[in-house]
Amino acid sequence: MFRKLDLESLEELKPVITMIQAKSTVREWLRKYGNFDWKNQSKITVTRTPEQEILKLEAKVKLLEKQKARAEHLAERAEKKVIIFDMPVDMAEKEYDIQIRKNYVPELSNVSKKPKKRR
Repeated sequence: MFRKLDLESLEELKPVITMIQAKSTVREWLRKYGNFDWKNQSKITVTRTPEQEILKLEAKVKLLEKQKARAEHLAERAEKKVIIFDMPVDMAEKEYDIQIRKNYVPELSNVSKKPKKRR
């Protein structure tokens, strides 16, 4: 059912395997049974051509523009909701000459108001 893989062929594929499956069982198997020096390995940096970098940045700009448009849409919608929900309250306050909304003025309580002592 399973065929045996020789260790040398896996050693050649090690960089590819580690890029594809970072913490897979294959990598752990290679650490246990392979003869690769894992401590002294250098990190591979992928260099991109200027065209690739431009394409990546254009995609990022496109994504950010979409996110901005969505945020603006949600903000506009929230403002409209506020107006719609405030309208009946305003009408009721005018028609019945009552105050429905709470006037919230943050004041200090008497407990926290202590007269300052002068010397």
